[in-house]
Amino acid sequence: MILTSRTYHRPDISVEWHNKVVEEGKPEFIERLRTEYANDLVLNTVNHDDDLTVTFTTVWNTRERYEQYRVDPILQVFWAARDAYNASVGITADDTVISDF
Repeated sequence: MILTSRTYHRPDISVEWHNKVVEEGKPEFIERLRTEYANDLVLNTVNHDDDLTVTFTTVWNTRERYEQYRVDPILQVFWAARDAYNASVGITADDTVISDF
């Protein structure tokens, strides 16, 4: 099993998180998670006390399934829209941390 973690930082609380405003590819993203990956991962979201930081963590059954997820073209549409939105409003992201356990 592996654990992945990625933390996002927004400049102030008036800036909405991407999952509240980005719609491009979102329905397909959600459906793909449900149909293709639901049995392979557990997703957890942690909003930090400062309301400026959020961390998404996932636990994957295998590294192989995580790697398939990372290159899934259906998911990449939403991620590209997320990244464009984040860049436009000053949200930054730490590198994804991957740990085997």
